[in-house]
Order: sequence, then C-alpha cells, then structure tokens
Amino acid sequence: MGRFSSIAILLACLLPGSALPCGPQDGASAAQARDGNRPYRVGERIKSGLTLKDLAGVEHNLLEDLRYLETVRVLVFWGYRDPIARGYEKRLVALEKEMALRGVSLLLVNANHDEITYHTGDPLARLKKYVETRKLTLPILIDPENLLADRLKALTNAHAFIIDHKGVLRYSGKIDDDPKGRLGDRVRQSLRDAINQVLDGEKVEFDLTRPGGRRIKRKPSAPDTEASGA
Repeated sequence: MGRFSSIAILLACLLPGSALPCGPQDGASAAQARDGNRPYRVGERIKSGLTLKDLAGVEHNLLEDLRYLETVRVLVFWGYRDPIARGYEKRLVALEKEMALRGVSLLLVNANHDEITYHTGDPLARLKKYVETRKLTLPILIDPENLLADRLKALTNAHAFIIDHKGVLRYSGKIDDDPKGRLGDRVRQSLRDAINQVLDGEKVEFDLTRPGGRRIKRKPSAPDTEASGA
C-alpha cells in the first residue's frame, strides 16, 4: 500500500439534489441536511477533503495530490459479506493493474457497519483476515461514520465513482452489467469505458448508472439508502 500513502478521500460542502432518488434526505444523514452538507452530483467539483484510514491505520486524504499528479481516482464501495462485491474482486484487481499504466489509482471503500465495528478486540480483525486469506491487493479505506458514503451518495457494495485530476466527480454507477460474472465477452464495461473517456478528455457518455450489489449496511443512526438510477 506504500504507493497509495498520499491518497486522498474526498469531500465536503455538498450541493443539494441528485438524479438518483435514494430516500430521505437524498441519502445523507439529518445532521448533514442541517449543516448544508449534501451529496455531490456528477459534474460537480469536490472542494475539500475528508481523511479516512486504511487497514493499517494510515490516513489518506484524497484531493491533495490529484491536481499535482494529474491522475484519476476510482473509488469502489465494497464489502466482504456481499457475494456480488466478492465476485468483482478479481476483475477490479485486473482493472487496477491495467489502468495504473495510465496513472489511475483504484481504491476500495468499506462503509458497512456490520463489517467494521465489533464489541471486543480489533474491530477490523475479521476484515483483515479476509483480505489476507484472499490475498486482496487493492487498498481498502474504512468509512465507519459513512461520511464518504453519504457525501457521494454511495448506495451499494459495488458502487463505483471516478474523480478526475481537477477534483470533479465524473462518474457514479455500476462496474459492469455482469454482477454474477456470466456474460463473458458480452459484458458492457461501464466503469472501464468511463475511465478511458475521462483519460481521453472526453465527456463520459453514460455518467450515471444503476450500481449493482447489496445495499451498504450503514451505521444505525444513518438511513439505509436504496439502490436506484438510470
């Protein structure tokens, strides 16, 4: 995870509304609605950063090096108890290796309360054991308060986001249209296509799609959103 040590994890100052209807307060908590922090919409520039820790306890702040390195960040929400999210692991590792050659970094984000909070011992022990057993090499950031999930309006454990080097949210949606891995060469690579369009300086053709996977198990005090979209 050394090469990701300066990674950022965005956000703040959210604007109201979104094309994805997600229930009360558009997927944000009541506290967020009161203080004006609302989810970003695709096409908006993220104006400030949110620091999250990885499994090793290292803090990552997203926006600090995007502009300097002219890189692209891909964030994928993920959970090890979700069979669909688990099924995407190898595909995401392959995508990260492919896109790293073009300066793209891909990170997983776990915002599931039932996976990252326990009453005794190391709260992340089971998650760490899973990662070690599966030899999962992608960096994993922990979002215990659902701050990042709420501000991006992340819905499921296979919800992907692309942030370009200017800090603009360019894509929100699915990884592909084959969550069960059965379509082979017929699969539509929504996330890969969107990344390539961003890198090529093009407008993302389908920048808002319906994410697959099970709903994120948010902290009890936060509303559990429902998947919806184009």
